[in-house]
Amino acid sequence: VEDNVYIEPSTEEEIEEDNYDDSSWYVNLTDDELYMFAQLIYCEGGSESYDCQCGIASVVVNRMTYTNSSLSSVIYAPGQFSVASYFTSYMPTQSCIDAANQIAHYGPTLPVYVTYFRASYYFSWVEPYCNIDNTYFSYDPTVKSALGL
Repeated sequence: VEDNVYIEPSTEEEIEEDNYDDSSWYVNLTDDELYMFAQLIYCEGGSESYDCQCGIASVVVNRMTYTNSSLSSVIYAPGQFSVASYFTSYMPTQSCIDAANQIAHYGPTLPVYVTYFRASYYFSWVEPYCNIDNTYFSYDPTVKSALGL
């Protein structure tokens, strides 16, 4: 996959059940964790498209995978998702709930090394990967290298 090229995220309808290997993609989350995941997606990209919401969810799962951390550890890591303090004030939309479920059960729509996103522009200290709607996804080359990619 070339860098800076948009990858069309898969939709649940496109994923064939018999091609699904749940041991490699399934992120084991409780119902409460899935709801918290959907709340994060809503707070970070509730007004964006479903594809963008799946991209945001992918970044979270990629961070969980790369750091071998829990969802809560990733969401509440210092200096990361400041919107986490607003969770109790917002109810996620159905598309955010669907995005959380799709990514938790079928895997990320972005490569595992894509671990950052930001609204409106790329961070200056990481490499651009793609943008979906008004959200810009990027990666740290050291993460890509550490993963052997």
